[in-house]
Amino acid sequence: MDPTLKAALDQLHRLDGWVALATTKRNGEPHVKPVMMGYGDGVFLFSLTGKQAKRNLQRDPRACFTVYRAGDYAHVIVWGTMELRDDAEAQAWWNELIRRAFGEDGLRARQRTLSIAEGTCLGVFTPRRWRIFGLPSS
Repeated sequence: MDPTLKAALDQLHRLDGWVALATTKRNGEPHVKPVMMGYGDGVFLFSLTGKQAKRNLQRDPRACFTVYRAGDYAHVIVWGTMELRDDAEAQAWWNELIRRAFGEDGLRARQRTLSIAEGTCLGVFTPRRWRIFGLPSS
């Protein structure tokens, strides 16, 4: 991952916090929802539940997310593409995302078997470009 992007995210993102994920509906309208996110090794991992965002991403994998700090202008916007996954590797990544954010008890309380068809999957986001606002490096 680009070191400047990682440094900005390290300043703004909390593992137990929410980020805003935007996808595009069939009619071109934006769909924005709060999601959990983790990152590492050049990709971002999103816990995706519900139907609309997944339908949007299955049709058009382009997405955008923003991470921000309450109370000031500091934020990061990242554009890229999202792959929906529910395989064994994705399940392990999802479990680790939840464990790191909420601990073992939190994982037990939120334990889910990933299934794109049945409701919960992991979104693996590959960044294409980004902008950093209101931070010392921007």
